[in-house]
Amino acid sequence: MAETWLVKTVFMPSMGSRGLDRLERLHPAIRRLLNSHEYPAGIEMRLHDLRTDLIRAAREAAGK
Repeated sequence: MAETWLVKTVFMPSMGSRGLDRLERLHPAIRRLLNSHEYPAGIEMRLHDLRTDLIRAAREAAGK
């Protein structure tokens, strides 16, 4: 017999209002759906270096 997963969805009004509040803070050029701008975000330098090293190693392993 296949496993059955039961998920109970709980809506918390405070979560919804907090999310909407944060979306409203974004610049309109980022919020729009048509021709939207990319959201400017960065990562910590050590994480960036790790990601770069992993990409480089994967490319070398693939022979590229």
